[in-house]
Amino acid sequence: MEQNKLITIKKYWDITEADLAKSLLDSAGINCFLANANMVATYGLIANAMGGIELQVKESDAKKALEILNSITK
Repeated sequence: MEQNKLITIKKYWDITEADLAKSLLDSAGINCFLANANMVATYGLIANAMGGIELQVKESDAKKALEILNSITK
């Protein structure tokens, strides 16, 4: 299994929520990427067709990233 492979750990329908999650992970030292963010931000009505904004991290960082994200939703 390739540890540097990007995987989607969460999907968002709102660009603000996605940016907040990305900022949180960035500040924790976890590199991440928002796939489809520009398309959804520009053409908001197609968010469902695009599958939303995908928050992606390296596979090796996925567990830690999810722990961080889950800690703020409790």
